[in-house]
Amino acid sequence: MTEPVDDTDRLRALASMTETVDPTNPLGYIKRQYLDREVVGEDLNKQLLFLICCSTFTDNPVSAVVKARSSAGKSWLVNRVLDIFRILGIVIEFSRITPTYLENMASRNRPPKPVRTKEESDQEYLERLQRWKSQPRTIDLKGKILFIDEMKGIQNAQAPKLIISEGRLRLGTVDVNRESVELEVTGTPTIITTTTQAALDDPEFQNRVLSIDVDESEDQTKLILGRHAERFADPAEDLTEYQREKALAEFFNQLKPYKIANPFGTLIQQDYPTKNIEARRDFPKLLSLANVVTWLNQKQRRKAKKGLDIVLVADLEDLAQVKLIALSSLRESLAGKSEKEDALLQIFRNEVDVPTGQSGLEEAKITYKYLTVAQAYKKLKTRVRKGEGWTRAHIKRLVQEEYLEEHPENTEGKKGLKYRYAELQPETLDINTDKYSNEILSTWAESFGYQLLLESSETEPRSVVKRGTTQVNVQTVSYGRSEQEKSSYS
Repeated sequence: MTEPVDDTDRLRALASMTETVDPTNPLGYIKRQYLDREVVGEDLNKQLLFLICCSTFTDNPVSAVVKARSSAGKSWLVNRVLDIFRILGIVIEFSRITPTYLENMASRNRPPKPVRTKEESDQEYLERLQRWKSQPRTIDLKGKILFIDEMKGIQNAQAPKLIISEGRLRLGTVDVNRESVELEVTGTPTIITTTTQAALDDPEFQNRVLSIDVDESEDQTKLILGRHAERFADPAEDLTEYQREKALAEFFNQLKPYKIANPFGTLIQQDYPTKNIEARRDFPKLLSLANVVTWLNQKQRRKAKKGLDIVLVADLEDLAQVKLIALSSLRESLAGKSEKEDALLQIFRNEVDVPTGQSGLEEAKITYKYLTVAQAYKKLKTRVRKGEGWTRAHIKRLVQEEYLEEHPENTEGKKGLKYRYAELQPETLDINTDKYSNEILSTWAESFGYQLLLESSETEPRSVVKRGTTQVNVQTVSYGRSEQEKSSYS
C-alpha cells in the first residue's frame, strides 16, 4: 500500500510565495496569469472585456453587450473576467432590473429620521425635520460595474441608457408617507450584459455600448472541450489562486486616478469616418479604451503638468494595443456589421446581374440579384458553420444597417422574402498607427500649454490586502461586495 505523501513543506512554500503584477506589461501579465487560466481561447475578447471593466475607474466608462448563441460560453467569459472585479467589491449584479430600479437605489441612502432632543423646541425640531425631508436621496455609481445577466433583463429600460449618456438620473416621487421626495443617481457605471440576439431590439442601447462577439468556431469548441477534459482529469485545488488574486488586488490598489491626455486624439479625428452619425458616439469609445491602457501602464507613461493638474500622457503603444484588441468591436459599433457577417454579405455581393451586351467593367450598369434566406444559407454553409436561423437573423440586421435591401414585394409574414446587396455602403473604420509617432508629444504640449515631466515625485497610495478583506484605494467608495464575492472571500 502506498504511503500518503506529506505535502506540508510544499504547502508552506506556496503560502509564503509572493507574486506581483509585472509593471512593464500589466495587461500581458493579467492575460497570462489570470485570464488564460480561466478562459481558454478568446484572446482578444477577454482582454477587451477586461479593459472595458477597467474603464469604470476612468472619467469615461465604456459599456458592453456580449453576443453569442446559447451554449457558446458568453456567461463563462463574462463571469470569469468579472471575478477580478468582484475581488475589489465593485460589481453590482442582477438577473434583471425593473425600469425604475436604478433611480430607487438612492432611496436606501436616506439618513435616519431625526430624533427630537430634550433641548430642542418644537420650532427647532420641525425645522430640522423639514430639512431632513427636503434632503435629496443620492447614490454614486462612479467606479462600479453593473452586470445584468441577460439583455432581456434591461432592454427598453430608459434608466440604463440615460445613466450611460448623462451620468445622472433624477426622479421625483412620493414615499410611503405620501410625501414628495427626490431620488438622484450620479456617476456613470460600466454596464455589462449578454444576449443571444444578432441585432438588439433596442437600437438606442446598442448605440451606447460595444458589442463583443464570442468565438463560435469549431477550433474554439475543441479548446473548450480540452479544458473541460483537463478539469475532470485534475480536480485538485489551484494553490496559487490566492496569491494571484492578491497580486491583482495590490496592483489595482497602487493605481492612481489620473486624468489622461491623448495627444493622438486630434490626429485620429482627422482620419475618422464621419458619414455615419454613429461616429459621434463611437469616436469617444476608441479614445476611452486607449486611456484605459494608459492608466494601466501609468508607471511607464510620461506625465505632464498644466497649472495644478498633473496628467498621464498616452503613448502610441497604447493606441496600437487598442487597435489589436478592439478594432473588430469598434468597427461593428460604427458600421453595424461584425466580421462574422462579412462572409454573409459577400454572398450577396457576388450575386451580380450584368445585362446582356455589357462588360463587368461597366460598374454603373451593374445590378445585384435578389436571394431568399434559404438560397443565401445554401451558399453560406459551404464557408461558415452557421444555421439557417442565424442566417435569417443576420440578414435582418444587415437590412437594418442598410448593407442589404429588401425586395419591393416583401411583406411581413410572406414566405420566400428576397434581399439583395445594397450599392450604397456605409463607411468602415481603420486605425493607421503607422502614420503617427511619439515625436508629436512636444508639439502637443506646446499647443495645449502643458509641461512634460521627466519623472513624478508623488507618493504611492497605501495598499492593504488580507485573506478575508480587501481594502481598495481606487477612486471609488465601495457599494459593498457582490453576493458571489461574499461567498468566496468571507
